[in-house]
Amino acid sequence: MDMPKKPSPNAPRKKTSSREIKKKELRESIYESAMALFLKKGFDNITVEDITKKVNIAKGTFFNYFPNKESILLYFMRRHLDEVQGKIAREIKEYKTTEKQLHHLFSILATMVVENEPLVKWVLLESLRLRVYKKEKKEVSGKILQTVADILREGQRRGEIRKDMNPEKIAKILESIFFFSAIRWLTFDRHTPLMEDVQEQVKYCFQGIRA
Repeated sequence: MDMPKKPSPNAPRKKTSSREIKKKELRESIYESAMALFLKKGFDNITVEDITKKVNIAKGTFFNYFPNKESILLYFMRRHLDEVQGKIAREIKEYKTTEKQLHHLFSILATMVVENEPLVKWVLLESLRLRVYKKEKKEVSGKILQTVADILREGQRRGEIRKDMNPEKIAKILESIFFFSAIRWLTFDRHTPLMEDVQEQVKYCFQGIRA
């Protein structure tokens, strides 16, 4: 049986239709308007109706793009974590040891939290309240978790990390450390800068996994 032919790399790409462009533009308009309202009046003080009035759309149209206002925060986190993931991928190879790579990765994450403080605070608090979907939360954090696990796995290959430890489980522990350090900094403890606190936590954790 003949194998299906692969499309030529020089074949013209399918053009995005004007309908798809308009849908993307409306999604961005809803997102940006919601973010502006959240920052101005606070997440808990804004309703879906407030957002639809600002964008001048019907509620039904809103729900075609976002199932609820909490999902807008997840969209925000997904976009920013994609940017963070790209930054990590570009810069991580500049650091030659596992410890330095982990410090740099969590420095990037800490910087994102500090630079987007009020919005990240609402996202993390909503996560604690379990008002957002578990599947979506897993999707948001999954790429970073995988990157951490890959760094640890490579560290094991180089003999820097204990080989009797599971990289995925260590990654989850490091994620939890970062998550609660961020929550503590965002909600009540500003005595120690978040960057300094996270770096110290990673340093102590690394002592237990070092080969």
